[in-house]
Amino acid sequence: MKAMAPDMAQDQDTTSSPVEADLILDEHTAILFHPLGDLGQAIGFDVEGGLKSLVAILARIGPRYKNLWLIFEEYYSPAHSVTTSTTAATTTSMNAGGIRTVAGQRVVSSASLPILARPNPYSGPTMKYLGQFMAWVPYTQTRTQWLSRIHWASGHQQYHQTTKGGGFQQQQQQQQQPFGMQDPGQAMDDIPFEIQVLFASEEHCAARMVRAIGEGIVRRIGQAAKDGIRRDEDGWQDAEEWLWRDWLNDQDSIHERFLSAFRIFNPFSIQLILSLCSLKEFFAMDHQQRCKAVGRFIDPSVLAIFDKVVATPIS
Repeated sequence: MKAMAPDMAQDQDTTSSPVEADLILDEHTAILFHPLGDLGQAIGFDVEGGLKSLVAILARIGPRYKNLWLIFEEYYSPAHSVTTSTTAATTTSMNAGGIRTVAGQRVVSSASLPILARPNPYSGPTMKYLGQFMAWVPYTQTRTQWLSRIHWASGHQQYHQTTKGGGFQQQQQQQQQPFGMQDPGQAMDDIPFEIQVLFASEEHCAARMVRAIGEGIVRRIGQAAKDGIRRDEDGWQDAEEWLWRDWLNDQDSIHERFLSAFRIFNPFSIQLILSLCSLKEFFAMDHQQRCKAVGRFIDPSVLAIFDKVVATPIS
């Protein structure tokens, strides 16, 4: 689901997106689909625009989750495909019924049927930027490290295109904020998150991947209940309760929108918070009380950031 409404997003940069994630499975897990071919697409005059746009989205929403799954879509819709037919030379070897025999096997002619030819998603600069992206993914332990790695890779590439002796340092000075992202000194920058990358060759393949990820979460619910992480009052102690999630609303409320504006919690966590306490109660708590109320689901370091934000006087 497109969990964040566009009017709640304040990022106006072209490399940002109001999308939170395509699928949010629980308070720590989200899935983002991305066409693989878009990695090699330029945006305006920026030849790396496709790569930068994806990185900006991941770096922005990643700290709100522990596990972010990225599924690269290798497939294209029929509108982007090319329809061809068999050549005349091929059809002349067919009999009147369109059937011929090859090594004892009957082969039905496709002379009268269209052939759907799909573009190669790995063509052009896609492989180049995919290689760069996969090299950066392990550095999402902290967003600051990831930004530094991106900055280094971009400068290192340009270094080889210039003469030795200061070219790399010059690029560093020119790109103080790589990929148009916010200053890495902000509070959420040091929240660790993990990106796991999958490749889907068709829609059914992507659906099976999503189902497998969801089933893995369901299997962990029972163990979490045994460990005391899930309780009856949480509303989803076992897998069946988790699948129904009666407290999860389709439409976001004003209180959810208000908490979303802080850009600290993901939409699932916000509904989970409001299912355990009211917005007024959540704001009235101190940090220790919030950790006791929702710390089993939300990282205490994230709650500490929220406490600092709400406790800081408005200047």
